Amino acid sequence: MRKSSLKIPKITVVMAVWRGDEPAQIRMAIDSILHQTHSANEFIIVQDGPVSNDIAAVLHAYKNHPSVQIFPLSVNQGRGPARNH
Repeated sequence: MRKSSLKIPKITVVMAVWRGDEPAQIRMAIDSILHQTHSANEFIIVQDGPVSNDIAAVLHAYKNHPSVQIFPLSVNQGRGPARNH
């Protein structure tokens, strides 16, 4: 039987989080991304400016996940610019 020559592509997900987001929605989005059939090789979460303690706690829970990288920005820049940072 011939082996498939299809390669699974490398996947990078970039997500921006800001103080107006709901912590429960952030957790659901992160869990969804981490539990996909083809998981992301790299999952970049940009903290777009200061966030609430609740959001900070959600992000903290994922900081040691091997594919997650969290980049905090000191000032809110908006979702588009934050993802391009």
